[in-house]
Amino acid sequence: MEADVEEEGGQPRPPHAKHIKKRALRNKALSVSFNEKDLRDFVGGFHKRKKKRRKEAQQKLQESQRIKRIVERKKVEILTPILLFTCRFSFGLLLRVSL
Repeated sequence: MEADVEEEGGQPRPPHAKHIKKRALRNKALSVSFNEKDLRDFVGGFHKRKKKRRKEAQQKLQESQRIKRIVERKKVEILTPILLFTCRFSFGLLLRVSL
């Protein structure tokens, strides 16, 4: 029982937390403060933010296209010797069959 009454710091703790009524929560005042410079930047910066989003999207698109080109080059690099070998092999078979 003694552990319920006192915490480690020696401060008595309340037996139960009080219930906060909804009306009290609803009537609680909310204070908002603005920094004038940040407010001006926010209100006047729509065009800047839009340009920034477009630029980032364009960079992302260019990067994805670059990666796509690299992958295509790798595919061609890997498949070219295989195709050449199969073409030579099939051409050799055709020559043997026709002779």
